[in-house]
Amino acid sequence: GRRLEAISLPRSYTPSGGMLQVELAPSLAATILGELPVLEAYPYDYTEAILSRLLPNVESYRILNDLKTGTPETKAELKAQIEVALEQLERMQNEDGGWGWQQGSDSDAYLTAYALFGLLEANRAGFVVSSQAISNAQNYLQGQPEPGAAAQGWELDRGVFQNFVLARSGIAVDWTRWYEQRSLLSPWAQALTAWGLTQQSPGS
Repeated sequence: GRRLEAISLPRSYTPSGGMLQVELAPSLAATILGELPVLEAYPYDYTEAILSRLLPNVESYRILNDLKTGTPETKAELKAQIEVALEQLERMQNEDGGWGWQQGSDSDAYLTAYALFGLLEANRAGFVVSSQAISNAQNYLQGQPEPGAAAQGWELDRGVFQNFVLARSGIAVDWTRWYEQRSLLSPWAQALTAWGLTQQSPGS
């Protein structure tokens, strides 16, 4: 059949100075497949960069399996990239259970929460993740001080994220404090707090 779609171009667009390219894809999964090459590993051991590749790769792998689509070659490539990232993360974990910005740097609570989140998502997608690495990260985060009474909004947001990751890993979290300070939180931190409250008191 036929379908008419209107495309509104910005007023700043000059026909003689640019081009318009329209791509059609049969599904969101097909769009993901087209972006996979940019998610390959780089030879740099930076925690944030590794996680920024790992998480999209994990979600792509999970979606392809759930939708039963994608070629065996694509899935094999994704699996290999994910396993490389997991190996890098486990190797870069500090003795105190945390992660720094790069191997050998001091542990950072936010990066540790981000790394633990990556490990949990990979495990949820069916990948083998070291239980010791998860346990050590949990212990590190539980030993970190909570933001003080005079904390700024971004500090509270990070506190919410750390508690969200701990809760996702199976640690009991009291969300009362974060609910009471909800007006200071960003929308995404409020959403995580709402999730935490539903886990703490199902049906409330």
